[in-house]
Amino acid sequence: MEFGLFGTGAAALFAAHRRVDHRTNLVDERQLHNARYYCDNCDVPESCIQSAANRAVRKNGRPPNARHAIPALRLKYCRYQGPKNRSYETCVPIDFLDAAVCFPSYAVLFKRRLMNIRNIAGAFIFAMCAQTIAVGQTSFWPNSATPVTPEDSDTAPITVGLNFSSDVPGSVTGIRFYKGLDNKGTHIGNLWSSTGMKLAEVTFSVETGSGWQQATFSSPVSIAANTTYVISYVAPQGRYADDQYYAWSTLTATPLHVSGSSPGVYAYGSSPVFPTGSWNASNYWVDPVFVAASQPTSSSPSTMFWTNSTTPGTPEVTNDTASVTLGLKFYSDVPGSVSGVRFYKGPDNTGAHVGTLWSSTGTKLAQITFSGETATGWQQANFSSPVNIAANTTYVISYLAPKGYYTSDPNYPWAALSATPLHVSGAAPGVYAYGSASSFPTGTWNGSNYWVDLVFAPSSSSSFSISGTVSGSAATLTLSGAATKSTTTDATGKYTFSGLANGSYVVAASQSGYGFTPTTASVTVNGSAITGVNFTATAVFHSVTLNWTASTSSNIVGYNVYRASTSGGPYAQIGFVGGTSYVDSNVSSGQTYFYTATAVDGSNHESAYSTQATAAIPTP
Repeated sequence: MEFGLFGTGAAALFAAHRRVDHRTNLVDERQLHNARYYCDNCDVPESCIQSAANRAVRKNGRPPNARHAIPALRLKYCRYQGPKNRSYETCVPIDFLDAAVCFPSYAVLFKRRLMNIRNIAGAFIFAMCAQTIAVGQTSFWPNSATPVTPEDSDTAPITVGLNFSSDVPGSVTGIRFYKGLDNKGTHIGNLWSSTGMKLAEVTFSVETGSGWQQATFSSPVSIAANTTYVISYVAPQGRYADDQYYAWSTLTATPLHVSGSSPGVYAYGSSPVFPTGSWNASNYWVDPVFVAASQPTSSSPSTMFWTNSTTPGTPEVTNDTASVTLGLKFYSDVPGSVSGVRFYKGPDNTGAHVGTLWSSTGTKLAQITFSGETATGWQQANFSSPVNIAANTTYVISYLAPKGYYTSDPNYPWAALSATPLHVSGAAPGVYAYGSASSFPTGTWNGSNYWVDLVFAPSSSSSFSISGTVSGSAATLTLSGAATKSTTTDATGKYTFSGLANGSYVVAASQSGYGFTPTTASVTVNGSAITGVNFTATAVFHSVTLNWTASTSSNIVGYNVYRASTSGGPYAQIGFVGGTSYVDSNVSSGQTYFYTATAVDGSNHESAYSTQATAAIPTP
């Protein structure tokens, strides 16, 4: 750096169940021997009423008893199509009310007082329950959903049903089905295991003429997660609802899912029969009422690559019966835990299946033997305890098919598979290894998908760190971006920024007299700690070179050079030279200096200060 002194040549450097409240508008007509209650355009079906209340209170207010009951005075609940069309449906007499047949927590209590009926003040209390799904309950269809074909022309006795599963454990409390006008007779509802074991049965009572009907089992039936069950009812005179080629893939009622691409099933017979037949992907409009079990609090839901409704193109390979371990290489963007293993099973894939989680080098991390399998479809087994996995690290999930007949889809479109934060590892993540015992699979063939899956839950941690080492010098580290922090290296050159959320950051190192490689480091925190953000310090030496024009005075023997840390002084002499230049090597990075000089003659007379020059020393 060169600066001019004395005269005009001087320069300077500057360096982002529902509970439905059916509020009915009740209109009462008072008749001498009968009272009817009408509901305008509301959904309060008779099916919720098994009997009615006929509780008369004598005028003096004494409670009713058998002697005071008035059999001639009846309460009826009726429903008509609309205010202009009073074409009444069945009027149900109300003798005694059993609200337990409705959702008792949400029964709506209506009170009406009828006066001057045969001079008796009668107080009638009855309850009507809206046919809806209460809080915590799930079904596939709401009451507003209706079939295109509410009744088929088939009049043979038949059981129709639906294959379904749930992502979470819980209980099935009842069954629903849509009824056409001619679907008559005694309807019997059943819940079955996937192998045909009858788990519960109930006979429907006090049905409406048409629409959704519901019956509740005597006690809820517990069901396991990711396991197929069948809900069904008997239509003894046929005329069941039937919509063929139903758009099953668009049906969503999480955590419930239908099982397979044609989950609607049937079986002919006058008594309840386990239904297994299917026809043109028909929807017979049969529905479970499901309540999820109470689960431990978790900040993150489970993640899998495929849902239970996803099915392979080739459910089983028929030309390979050798014992083989099939697996999938995967990783996660965030840390978390693997709680279980899943695989798709064809009908001939039998024997004891063993699921395993491996590290990328073949270390066995967890193992479980499957139990309670269904004949086909997705199977799941949970490890005795979840296994923690690190972010952005490859693992392998596998299962042993001891008799072959495994699922295999070659040339699978892996690039299109998305289950964030889960990802498959590599272009051919499906792996295998032959052997009678579970072994670490490493072989690949034609980009095959063997339909092996895991159950993953992200870690609940939301605090992460960035760390590294600085070599060559102690340093101060500054952090900018999603958060602003600073720290210094310890005695070994290490540093850490902790308590960071997900986001983008920039780290920079600084130290007087040193330059750093890299100058800055950009990092992104995405669910895991970032390590190895390292810097190398290199000493940097700065100097300031001053040049000036010689004095025109006689007998000049040299020049005094002065420096100040503030503009205008005070100045301190830093040198004397006989020529017209001076190099100041005692400068520090990031500092600004102010220079001037004087001419000295042989009698040691000194001139006034020259023009001031400024030098800003860069960092480093």
